[in-house]
Amino acid sequence: MSWGCGTLRPYTTITIAEDKMMFPFDVSHLAVRKYQHLGDGIDFGEVLRMNSELVTALKSILENPQRDSPVYSFFADLEPPVRKKIQEAVAQSAPSAAPVSAVQTDSGRALDPTASALMKGANAAIAKSDLSTARTILSLVRDMAPRDPYFLQRFALATYKSKTPDQLRALQEAKRILNDLEPEASTDPETLGLWGAIHKRIWDLTSERASLETAIFADEKGFYVKNDYYNGINAAYLYNLRASISSVEDATADSVLAGRIRRRVLTSCSILLTKDSTICLDERYWILATMAEAWTGLGDERKAQELLGQAEALNQPSWMLESTNGQLAALKKLLNVRPGAASA
Repeated sequence: MSWGCGTLRPYTTITIAEDKMMFPFDVSHLAVRKYQHLGDGIDFGEVLRMNSELVTALKSILENPQRDSPVYSFFADLEPPVRKKIQEAVAQSAPSAAPVSAVQTDSGRALDPTASALMKGANAAIAKSDLSTARTILSLVRDMAPRDPYFLQRFALATYKSKTPDQLRALQEAKRILNDLEPEASTDPETLGLWGAIHKRIWDLTSERASLETAIFADEKGFYVKNDYYNGINAAYLYNLRASISSVEDATADSVLAGRIRRRVLTSCSILLTKDSTICLDERYWILATMAEAWTGLGDERKAQELLGQAEALNQPSWMLESTNGQLAALKKLLNVRPGAASA
């Protein structure tokens, strides 16, 4: 039996040993899978049996990950070796020679310098889609800013996007994180947008009507309370989604609501582009992409393509355009569903 570097990972560890091996200490509390060695080699039948056992074990462990490494079993307080990752992420978020400035949260309160450095590292990791590192760093910030909205929002975002240990459980964990912000009573558009996004994805996986209704509630509220275009365009999409699974009468009402909110979103976005010259390129991209989606929903493909071309000309990261094109394709598919067809 060999305990190599794999045992320094706290989860999904499989320990195997020859059945006649004499252990130097008590390992009765560990799951050790044993094989039979005949001296000169291992019988082919034993190879097949062990292969089948390992396949079964892997499936079970991946479906329900638990801290099963022998190292972490003997040293219960040991933490995974993430210091190097954290240092790299923090270093990439700002020049090392520069003093660490406090991260200003949406609540107006500055995090202390240590938490600020970690938050910058987490944001740098999120920007690179290194969500495992981001979650690790944010878990360290949790004790420093347990109720801070900005921290909890970033933690929930990194958690649900990580899809770890699987997509549904990541979404459920993100829900638990956001619950500290009381999203049902919140008027924060960022919290409401995340709450809506999480429940929309749960709907995608489970088709639970309650999750769809919660997503609509969150995005609708986020738009009407703060005139937030992100929540507004998502609410309009969700109205069309609900229309596709509702009776003809309810579907017609949702289609009308979707059209109304898209026209309001277009007005809000036009005002932003006209009056705010300080909008950064990525924000400008999302405003133009939102307007393109609104015109698609209203049936004006010419205007939609014109705005999409303007957004594409900003030369933002390719994933942004891919995300937009995917959303437009999903919307067009919904718009082709006859109102109430799913409930007929």
